[in-house]
Amino acid sequence: MMDKDVLDELRCHSNGCDDVRIAACKSNSGAVKELVYCQLDKCYYVTVDGRERLRSDTPATAYNFFSGPAPE
Repeated sequence: MMDKDVLDELRCHSNGCDDVRIAACKSNSGAVKELVYCQLDKCYYVTVDGRERLRSDTPATAYNFFSGPAPE
């Protein structure tokens, strides 16, 4: 049986959403951060608890934001 994450990913790709999740972690405050690459826009972005906080054309900028403390 497929889990919910796999089904969500399949549904996302069928709707034209080609975001690739690179990394995820939970900060000390409990916020979940994700580093994502958007193939449609050809850029990297970071989400904190599901909200986009930074979008950048360079992976280094996005990674530095991802590695730092989560903004509240």
